[in-house]
Formats: sequence, structure tokens, C-alpha cells
Amino acid sequence: MDDTAKTGPAIKGFKRKAHDLSELTLVKSRVLGPGEHLPLVMEPAMNNLDLAEWATNNRGLIESKLFEHGAILFRGFNLKTVQDFERVASSICPDLFGEYGDLPREGERVYASTPYPADQPILFHSESSHLPQWPMKQFFFSMIAAETGGETPLLDNREVYEKLTPQLRDRFAEKGLIYIRNFNGFDVSWQDFFRTTDRAQVEKKCQEVGMDCEWTGGDNLRVRQR
Repeated sequence: MDDTAKTGPAIKGFKRKAHDLSELTLVKSRVLGPGEHLPLVMEPAMNNLDLAEWATNNRGLIESKLFEHGAILFRGFNLKTVQDFERVASSICPDLFGEYGDLPREGERVYASTPYPADQPILFHSESSHLPQWPMKQFFFSMIAAETGGETPLLDNREVYEKLTPQLRDRFAEKGLIYIRNFNGFDVSWQDFFRTTDRAQVEKKCQEVGMDCEWTGGDNLRVRQR
């Protein structure tokens, strides 16, 4: 790849001039520490840089870095509101999913964090893998930084897959995996998840996506997804 960028068509009285790309870079990148690979940290190289605008113009670069590192941490861009976050996320992924039923909405296509006891960890998992469709990208935004002990641990599923024995990988490929979920008042209600109070609509939605469902007494629902 050529490491210079050239100006546009020559203007009378001016000559074409080559520019070193490092002089034109608006965002600098680094890793968190020696030997670290995930995430890649991207920070502004100038004050008041509009991250959403920069991301729109550099979506290809973001995609390649995301594929290489598995995660990107955008830091120091002065995002303060849900609307700021949604604008940036939409600039990277214009088709954000807006029908997620597990969490309450904070914006048009932004959701609140999982309501979970602060002293309990949420273990590693592949987001929404229990549903008929799951995200290829996921965005997190910290409105309020934790005063002590806060963290969002990440894993690269490609590395997890490589650590499984070939025999176990083959068995999963052969047998598949079935998720069973019970809506019984402990977690989000089925009314909120499916965004309806009509049981017939729930059954229709499940049938459309190949999910089995059954009413298990009272107002409880059980669904199975292969």
C-alpha cells in the first residue's frame, strides 16, 4: 500500500504535492499494554474531533482493525449522552437492530445495561446466541464510570474455538445445541420480550423464526431454539 496521499487535480499556479499520511491522521491507536492484542485503543489526535463523522469516513479502516483485533475501545472522544453514542454506533453500523426484547430501551436502538446485582459477574457468553439471529457487532457505552472495580471483560471467540479439542468441536457440529428458556417471572416477562400480550401473536412469532414454544401453566412460557 502506498504510504502517501496526493492532492486533487492541479490548480493553476500550484503543483501536486505528496503528503505523508501520518500528518493527516486524526486518530491515533495503541494497545493497552505490552503483549496485549484485544482491544485496540483509538483516541483523538486533536481536540473536538467528531467521532461519528470520522467513523463515517473511515468505516473500512474500522472494519479491518476490528477484524484484526476483535474489539476496539474508543477513548477520549467526549461522548456524553445516549444520543451521542447512538450517532457513533449508527455511523459504524447503519442497520442497528432495534427489536431486542431482553432490555429496556434508552434510545431508538440503544438499550440499558443488564439489571444485575453489582456484586455478581456476568460470565463470558456470545450475545443473543439463544435467539434466531444474533449480532455480528456489539457496542458498549459507559455513561458513568465505576468508582471501583468496574470492568467489561472481552474474549475473542476465534481463540476460544481454537482452544476446544477437535473432538469436542466435531461433536457440537454433529449434535448442535438447544437453548431452553423459561419466562416465569424471574427475568424479563414474555410480554416485554415479544412486545405483545397476545399469546397467539407469541406463537406466530415463534413459528416464523423456527422456535418451539409451550405454555407451562399460569402465565409461564417455555421456548426452545436449536
